[in-house]
Amino acid sequence: MRRLRWVALVVALVGVAALSAASVLYGQGGGGRGEGTAPRGGMGMMDPERMQAMMERLGLNEKEQAAAQKSIEAKLKARQALQDELDKLREVASGDKATEEQLTQAIAQYTKAMVKYREAVQAEDRTLSGQLSVRGRARCLGEGVLENELGMRFGRRPSGGGGGGGGRGPGGPPQP
Repeated sequence: MRRLRWVALVVALVGVAALSAASVLYGQGGGGRGEGTAPRGGMGMMDPERMQAMMERLGLNEKEQAAAQKSIEAKLKARQALQDELDKLREVASGDKATEEQLTQAIAQYTKAMVKYREAVQAEDRTLSGQLSVRGRARCLGEGVLENELGMRFGRRPSGGGGGGGGRGPGGPPQP
């Protein structure tokens, strides 16, 4: 009975961690409608068309664009490493034969991976911030290129001004 409760707790923690990571990492913190998701399949990389569209939306000069693109690529690589660790944790937690020691070790490994990911993102943000104008920093923060706790806005239209509020009305279909 005790082992069953332990396994249930671990599975619940993995689920919460996965949902939290997905929400933050894929930019779905505000409702999870999928409009801000990172490209699947090659989660560690962004396709060139999306990267170009994001750079155009940001309106950065060439030097700032190069720095932002390098930072995005490094963050996506760190994100892929975190996802790989989460996959390992899920594998261990989903097995009925995992011992408490194995579960504890898997949780510890994933926790270390989260710390490493956060440190990598913070280091990238410090570097990129030093290479951007104030306007560039504001735009990169708004789009999630600099960490904003809501994730990158892959493929979403900018809000305010002339683009509409991210492409959807309140709970409705995409707006023109």
